[in-house]
Amino acid sequence: MKFYLLNITWKCQLACKYCWMRHNITPNKELNNVPERTLEEWSAAIARDKPDLIGLGGGEPLSVKWVLDLIRAFPDVRFAINTNGLNSDKIDELVRGRIPNVVHINYSYHPDAAKRYAWYNYLYKQNMIALAQAGYPVTGSVVIADGYKEGTREIMDWACAVGAHITEIPICTTRPEIKELTHEGLVCDAGITHLFSDPSGQVWACQTCLNSPFWKSTCLGNWVDGTVDLDNKPEPCYLWCVERNVNSGTHESGDFFHVNARPM
Repeated sequence: MKFYLLNITWKCQLACKYCWMRHNITPNKELNNVPERTLEEWSAAIARDKPDLIGLGGGEPLSVKWVLDLIRAFPDVRFAINTNGLNSDKIDELVRGRIPNVVHINYSYHPDAAKRYAWYNYLYKQNMIALAQAGYPVTGSVVIADGYKEGTREIMDWACAVGAHITEIPICTTRPEIKELTHEGLVCDAGITHLFSDPSGQVWACQTCLNSPFWKSTCLGNWVDGTVDLDNKPEPCYLWCVERNVNSGTHESGDFFHVNARPM
């Protein structure tokens, strides 16, 4: 399976303290300020190098006005959406007309948003139900962070009562281990089967490379511009491998962590 995670924007309505972007992207002005590409540019890149599954992330991908047009343009490509659900217009559009090639929606719940907005829990519940009734495979998710049990108790109790599925996800990319090199060299299928992008189309073989201090030296080029060089992939790789060290079952939008990382 060829899986590309396309972070089409870094913009988000929230600024959650545990967010991987807040730790790894926002402080990095060079990476945080990359220009966003257009619908036409992403479409041309997908047509040129069509993956089996595209995960749309960010930032908040549903804040991009053309995001559902991109999905509809490629009915033979499966899409998974990672969203905070705050773009009600896009949620309503998804509910009004089932898009067949959306194979999963990871709907993240954020206690910080519940503290800011009195209506947030109601909106979250309503959206979860509406998306499921519209026929989408939808999974809720909460981040394992300090105090998360207390902050998510209401929504977890509700999910249990109505039979909704919510996954607890560790934030692996904020772990201190990712900042240092290890002594064990690994090889994997990333780069060949997986690519992870920023909003400008720059790509990395895996999530680990993008989130590590070595992001610049491990960048494979710009996929949107057609300048990817797989020879720039570190192999053997001595980064602390997120894909190997985190439970692969925590992300259910597709083949997210399955890069088959293994010792040389």
